[in-house]
Amino acid sequence: MRKVILYLGIICFLSGCRKTVEAESYVSDSKEFQLSSPLITSEKTLFKDSTVVVLESPYPGAILWFQSAGMETNYHTAPTPYKSAIGIGKNTILRAYATHPEYKTSDTISLEVYKIKHSLNQSQISISPRANHSYLGKGATTLINSTKGSLSFRNSDEWLGFDQAKVTIDIVFDPPITIDKVLISSLIDQDAWIFPLAHIKVKEQSKEVGTFINKDANSSIATQLKTFVVSIPNKNYSQLTIELASVKNIPDWHPGKGTQAWFFIDQILVE
Repeated sequence: MRKVILYLGIICFLSGCRKTVEAESYVSDSKEFQLSSPLITSEKTLFKDSTVVVLESPYPGAILWFQSAGMETNYHTAPTPYKSAIGIGKNTILRAYATHPEYKTSDTISLEVYKIKHSLNQSQISISPRANHSYLGKGATTLINSTKGSLSFRNSDEWLGFDQAKVTIDIVFDPPITIDKVLISSLIDQDAWIFPLAHIKVKEQSKEVGTFINKDANSSIATQLKTFVVSIPNKNYSQLTIELASVKNIPDWHPGKGTQAWFFIDQILVE
């Protein structure tokens, strides 16, 4: 009888050890998995006074972190735990990620929000050549209607899509305005052959007053909404011409290598 009890005790002891090892192994193995990125949304990405940004957790028990940065500076705040909706009243890039004790830290995601300093709704705008017939948006006024497009560009009327090497946009301001920056809001989705803008020129009466060259236009870049900023002399303008150049030959690392890249734009802002 003692032998039977001893035998059962040994079995229970070994069984308990195995469960402990399995549990430890499970926790250890979970570190092999990476958290999904948090969901980041804003009531308005273009706003007149202020906006609110909300983060949502990708997994129970995850801790959300965020940082904010200016548009034209490398300065950014230290990572801060997210507790409630974030109020924003100026041009801001908000970055966020998630951590969890049992998983790898998520990738960082970002959201750009802009304060509308000058409404262009009453301006006159023309584009040459016109957007591809599949992505005509609401015509040229799509770019000055103070409405942002989303990452879901298909079947959207907030994006103008171009498969051209160069596009020229003419804007007549009514009334004339004093500004020192031109901002071009765009989409990057290289899986859909939509690349970043390669070159931007801003002209006044045929005279170049500002330029931007994108050294990363041919690099592999995550899908995102991206705004390019061109500085110009601070003065009163009644008219500007904006020339946009795309990636002419998709680089060798991409399945579409050697062909004309697409670019998508949804807003022109000035400040």
